[in-house]
Amino acid sequence: MNKKTFNRLIIIISLIGALIGAGLYFSSVAPGANAAGNNFTLIWSANSYTPPEYKGKALPTQGSRIKVVASPLKSGVNPERMTYLWLLDNEEQGTANGRGKDYFTFAVEKPASARYQIIVKIMDENENLIERLSLSIKIQNPEILILNGEKNYLPRILSAKTGEELRLVGAPLFFNVKSPAELDFSWEENNRIFSSALQTNPQEINIKISGEKTSKKTTKTIFAKVSKKTDDFERTRREINLEINP
Repeated sequence: MNKKTFNRLIIIISLIGALIGAGLYFSSVAPGANAAGNNFTLIWSANSYTPPEYKGKALPTQGSRIKVVASPLKSGVNPERMTYLWLLDNEEQGTANGRGKDYFTFAVEKPASARYQIIVKIMDENENLIERLSLSIKIQNPEILILNGEKNYLPRILSAKTGEELRLVGAPLFFNVKSPAELDFSWEENNRIFSSALQTNPQEINIKISGEKTSKKTTKTIFAKVSKKTDDFERTRREINLEINP
């Protein structure tokens, strides 16, 4: 290293020392951002109906109520000491906001396929923003699944043989009811009301396949229909194609 280069290096080192002494710090993290992120996550649930045999998550439909919780990810975070600002579709939620209010509930008024956008801003005891989380929730339609007598879910195309007897059970999903007793069930075969629906349990039907010999495969179309007794607009149906083999 020549003398000229050495002198330049001494000047640069002296300049950096002067800047640090004056209180200038170099960092890749923006001021106030070092505490943000990875402290909370958003968890949501809906109060729509699901049968006991259904293992999935209840999805929201029009009329449901949704609960969103800001859940801490670290054991050292005390959610009761934080202040929460909730926004639904970019509108602040008034009394839902405040210290310790780590959850927010709202009624679904939008139709199926629409979405709600939920945002929460979380501040510490000194009102520093430590987290901003967002969540999009899509609204669904009610559904009905078809089970057999052993409570196994059936596909939309079902095979049977002549002389066989089938038991079909309708399992409603995501209606805004407490139990299936609040629902009306009906069954149709090839667009005609199924005559042998069980009167004791309208969720079920027994289908007796004719024992007559046939030389080719035939198909029956079975429809399960369900609607809420107090709201006929809350309804759905499911189709099963029953292929009868000779």
